[in-house]
Amino acid sequence: MDLGWPRSSKMGWTVPRKSALQFIWWALLAGLVAHGATLAAYGHGLDFGIYLQAAQRFLLGEELYPLADGPWIFKYAPAAAWLFTPFAALPPRLANALWNVGGVASLWLSARAVGRHAAPTIWPSARIAALLALTQPLLLEMRYGQADLVLLALLVFSIELAEKRPAIAGLLAAVALLLKPPALIVLALFAARRHFRALGAAGAATLLLWLPVVLRFGLAGTRAAHLARGVVVAHLRWRCTSLSALLARQPGSGVAAGGSCLRGPRWVDRRGTPLRRERARQPISAGAGSSW
Repeated sequence: MDLGWPRSSKMGWTVPRKSALQFIWWALLAGLVAHGATLAAYGHGLDFGIYLQAAQRFLLGEELYPLADGPWIFKYAPAAAWLFTPFAALPPRLANALWNVGGVASLWLSARAVGRHAAPTIWPSARIAALLALTQPLLLEMRYGQADLVLLALLVFSIELAEKRPAIAGLLAAVALLLKPPALIVLALFAARRHFRALGAAGAATLLLWLPVVLRFGLAGTRAAHLARGVVVAHLRWRCTSLSALLARQPGSGVAAGGSCLRGPRWVDRRGTPLRRERARQPISAGAGSSW
């Protein structure tokens, strides 16, 4: 039977190179989807569980940064908590599975956006090479249910749409900034490229994204939550600084004094497993977006 594929005198027939690369690309993405869904079904997704808990606390009007959570505490801005509220209505494992699948979808969309500006002869191979090079951080992304792939898509599309769709680009940049403060680099890029409409849209979107927090907690509660996050992040960053000293620098933060130094090598997860090895891998996972 003649399938219309190019023939080789030695091998009989060969699959076109472009089709083979497409198959490998989709197979890798399908493997990530299956891996993420399986991990969610078995109850993994520690980081996503923290996001989900913050969303539930937001809906209940509870404190977003209780020190009783220890190292496993919500570290994003208070305005990021309500972004996860749609998942709060779902069973946790289903929500985690959808989040992981959404992360792979974000990766695929980011790759498509980058491909529109890359050399068509190189990109099909380059995207596969990049995916294979980032295998470890991507697997950890799925295991913990992290937000790096979603952040990657937000950054890529905010840059791509800055000129033609400044309002959308500004909104995406504002959401990225709530998740990771280093996303400020996109605003600097807007300014450098004179995308002032996108820059203004990002500022307006930031105010709108904080509005639900103000409506839920009031101005005083919003300020207290913001200060509490600053205390928690500083304490986790400088783990051997006493919490009482940090509280003394942040009066009115609404965080109760007390607690001891959280030393990284002694941290354990909720199953009691030491985290020294996993914490050593976290910087690799956090760099997945920048590597793309």
